[in-house]
Amino acid sequence: MKKTLLCILMLFCGFLFASAEQEPIVSFKCETMHQITLRMVASPPGSITIDPGNGVTSTQFITSGFNTVNITPAGTQEVKIYSDEAVLTMLTVSSAQLSEIDLSKLTALTELTVILNPLLTSLDISKNTALKTLTCNDNGLTTLDVTKNTALTKIFAPNNQLTSLVFGANTALATLDCYGNLLPSLDVSSLTALSRFNCSSNRLAALDLSKNTNLTEVNCSNNNFKFSTLPIKKSNWNTYTFFPQNAVEIEKEVSEVDLSSEKLVNAVATTYSWKTKAGTNLVENSDFSISEGITTFLRNQNDSVYCQMENTAFPGLALITSLTKVAEIAQEDPIATFQTSADIDKEFTLRTMAKTGGVIKIDNGDGVLQDYTVETSNTKLTITVKGSTIKIYDPNDIKLTMFSLSDASITSIDVSNLTELFFLSVYGNLLTSLDVSKNLKLEELNCSNNQLTELDITNNTELTVLYVQQNEFADIDISKNTKLTMFYCFSNKLTGLDVSKHTALKELRCGDNAFGSIDVSQNANLSLLDCSKTGIASLDISKNENLTYINCSDNMLSELDFSNNPKLSQIHCAGNFLKFSTLPLKQAAWTNYAYAPQANIAIAVTTNQTVDLSSEAVVNEVPSTYKWITKEGIELVEGTDYSVRGGVTSFYTAQSDSVYCELSNTQFPLFTATNKSLKTSMTYIETLAGISDTKVTFGKVYAQNGVIVIDSQYASLAKVYDASGRQVTDAQLENGPNEIAVHSGIFVVELIANEGTSTHKVIVK
Repeated sequence: MKKTLLCILMLFCGFLFASAEQEPIVSFKCETMHQITLRMVASPPGSITIDPGNGVTSTQFITSGFNTVNITPAGTQEVKIYSDEAVLTMLTVSSAQLSEIDLSKLTALTELTVILNPLLTSLDISKNTALKTLTCNDNGLTTLDVTKNTALTKIFAPNNQLTSLVFGANTALATLDCYGNLLPSLDVSSLTALSRFNCSSNRLAALDLSKNTNLTEVNCSNNNFKFSTLPIKKSNWNTYTFFPQNAVEIEKEVSEVDLSSEKLVNAVATTYSWKTKAGTNLVENSDFSISEGITTFLRNQNDSVYCQMENTAFPGLALITSLTKVAEIAQEDPIATFQTSADIDKEFTLRTMAKTGGVIKIDNGDGVLQDYTVETSNTKLTITVKGSTIKIYDPNDIKLTMFSLSDASITSIDVSNLTELFFLSVYGNLLTSLDVSKNLKLEELNCSNNQLTELDITNNTELTVLYVQQNEFADIDISKNTKLTMFYCFSNKLTGLDVSKHTALKELRCGDNAFGSIDVSQNANLSLLDCSKTGIASLDISKNENLTYINCSDNMLSELDFSNNPKLSQIHCAGNFLKFSTLPLKQAAWTNYAYAPQANIAIAVTTNQTVDLSSEAVVNEVPSTYKWITKEGIELVEGTDYSVRGGVTSFYTAQSDSVYCELSNTQFPLFTATNKSLKTSMTYIETLAGISDTKVTFGKVYAQNGVIVIDSQYASLAKVYDASGRQVTDAQLENGPNEIAVHSGIFVVELIANEGTSTHKVIVK
């Protein structure tokens, strides 16, 4: 029994060894696991073994007729076909999602079809020397070499990505279809038997068919041929398709076009006509002149143009050029003109740049043109005034893109012809009007510090930076300028400003106007806001989380909330109606916090006994200090003239002069300076409190079990204040213990009786 098993095992191992040594006659990699269909012919016939990629084989007999083989790729999806009997002479692989194929063992193959496999970029048939017909259309092939396949009579290789198709001694090749590829050149001189040839829809610019004397059918349409490079039809060509052709490429901007190579074809003259993109015919000798195939433009054109050429040697072919722009022809009119009131020989600086470097000419006011070289980068030109009107000319059409002329005493300026400008600066002049309606490419405009009362920028939708500060504007429409990132309009006479559409805005300086209100809730990208001296009484910046700088000083603000502005580092809010209780506490990230001075805290003009400033009594658990001073500057004495308890002042002595209170707190140290102190308005003391009354203690106040307990036999009313001085509650009291429920914190309890008041501090946990 053991011997029998051993023999079987040895036979099995021998079979495996033999299989491992056998090589497939054809193998290919599929990028699909769906069933594919192959067609084969074998001579002699025989069996083939198919491994679909998972090692599980199947066998099929291939006859000398057409055979269909269905395979479902599996495993590695590398299909291998083995055979010791069948010799394949025909093979078709279609729509198999091939990425590679090895045909090197099929040396007897006479017909091969590999089509509709867009992932297949290469096909090696160098070992298939018996091939007569090759069909390989609609793949992804980039090169094809048939130099070894001298028996070929037909090649069908359209609709690939071929940039190279190499022939050798393929003298039997009669049919060649290679249309729909990317071939820039093609040498068919060795294909002496060629009769049917289709190379249309490639990139061919030249083709020599002089050696292909057996040709009867030629198609070379949709290439880059011109009249001068198209093959001339031979008498034996039954069919010759040569049109249309791709556009003849010319420069994108021209003043002259040389197409003289096309003027004669086989001794037949070419006709030239020029048209605009819209189809309007240009007029010879008016719009252009032409001599020996060379066109010279005589007039500017608003639209791009192209040339159409026709020659009876190639009937039906209208050869056109690519679109081109006629280069600006030097005009008598200047590209810019301005008037200045500067003195003769006064020098000022013009900063400019151009699309293409070159020379412009400037008349400095005396009628003499001087050359100035302008670079494609920022160029500084020194202008010496020789008259009141300065004119700038651009004979070389270098197209100025930047124009900066500041502090030059300009009274008027015309920049309507500077249509390529993206930067215009005329700040610090004497302008009362400015027209930029034709400067549609403007991205930055600075016309600040002039005398402008109006500015139309509705056409300038590309503006990102706009400076119009220090003018006389009562209104400005920026509704169309939604790309603005910086807008400076301070020191004008504006009564309103709408920036709700300007979501890209990063910097807004609109101070020193008379808005009364401003809405920046839609400007989430805002990092800088200056709305000082605008008369606003409220400011909501809760949506402006990117703010790093704010100046809202010299307004009527009574409160500010910076809780949604985590990036703030510089704050200017002086000159408002803010107090300790409404001023934001300084944060560690605030490198500059200018909050003093503030407007006086308004109190009654006259007072009967007390002044309640309890709201300012405690800041961040730090008590405030109160000092009372007469109008003449005499400081009252606490304990003699008045007392302060819980921020409430009780006066004891009459004063002949009006008085005010000066408050200080170490949380706001800038208020310590005399001219920046936080003060109240003036008041007169009419009725005084008894000093003995305020020193009476009416009972005990303490915390117990999360409530305030008040034990008093005298007091009838208790008022409870939190640490900020805000009254939390009040309660009528009865004799004996009274409980008042509050949240945890520090509280000041004021007990009020007929005999006076007393205050108590209590901490509730």
